[in-house]
Amino acid sequence: MADEPYVVVIGGANVDIEGRCSTPPLPHESNPGAVAISAGGVGRNIAANLAATGLQTHLVTALGEDDHGQLIYNRTSTSGVDLSSVLWTSQHPTATYLSIIDANGELLMAVNDMAITAVVDRKAIAARAELLRHARVVVVDCNLNDEALDEITSLSPTVFVDTTSVAKAPRIRPYLDRIHTLKPNRAEATALTGIDIHNTATARIAAQRLLDAGVATVYLTLGPDGVVWADQEGGGGFLSAPQIHALSTTGAGDAFTAALVRGFCNLTGPDELIELATEQAAAITTELTPGLQ
Repeated sequence: MADEPYVVVIGGANVDIEGRCSTPPLPHESNPGAVAISAGGVGRNIAANLAATGLQTHLVTALGEDDHGQLIYNRTSTSGVDLSSVLWTSQHPTATYLSIIDANGELLMAVNDMAITAVVDRKAIAARAELLRHARVVVVDCNLNDEALDEITSLSPTVFVDTTSVAKAPRIRPYLDRIHTLKPNRAEATALTGIDIHNTATARIAAQRLLDAGVATVYLTLGPDGVVWADQEGGGGFLSAPQIHALSTTGAGDAFTAALVRGFCNLTGPDELIELATEQAAAITTELTPGLQ
């Protein structure tokens, strides 16, 4: 193991195919716009963001033995991420995320083909146990299956979780008492707690319910309405979001999670940490070029 502190990110890596409408979209029609192809995936994006800050970052993910897998590998290694722990497989094609973005930069709909993530199973994690045990932080996304999440949260005492999506967030529920830091958005927190989050008051209630389930620290993002945070020591607060014109919200949550990890490694205080994370997320939404964020 390296003497320098490092972070391990475990999760999805996929090719992003983004269609951006240039006019108000019409359903069941061919809409004018632009299409971009880039390297993406929650885990991959977080790892690329962390490596860009100079933090030694290992990515554990599965790539198919195909052109898309090579594209992700090439673009991610260029960003400085250590890919020596990647699992290559011919059993599945490389994961693909197909999204449609409206003219205001908001996600209209997406389809994800993430079957390959099943390759990152308990056996694969156990084979990398020493890498996880010595990491400063282990970051996971909820693309992983139950057995992988169980193994990871048993190996590391400092697990940060990005809940990824409404459909996948509940996968982490059995392991909440093993989580150091949980970062859900409004909809994902609702899926985990059953609380209808419509303002900061209900967000605080949801955050407390997650603390009651054993999570050490919660950062609940509310999009343009800001961030609510709370921890087991009785700390907590709220930070409003900066007012910006978002070209795209894609990748903002991944940038926020990466900034939380970076701040934690730098021993940044909670309020300053959230401010840093919010600034990073805002910067991503105003970028025109997707992919290596």
